[in-house]
Amino acid sequence: MAAKDSDWFPTGLMVNYRVDDLAALLDQLREAGIAIAGGPESHSNGTFAWEE
Repeated sequence: MAAKDSDWFPTGLMVNYRVDDLAALLDQLREAGIAIAGGPESHSNGTFAWEE
């Protein structure tokens, strides 16, 4: 968990979505001009990506 004074979440908000096809969603976001800041990364509890 991030500390209250951390800049890890500069907006103070995170929204998690479950999707069937993360690669396709990331392609759609890129096509819409949305920058993908990181990922996808695979971990034992799922695959993650985040936008700026």
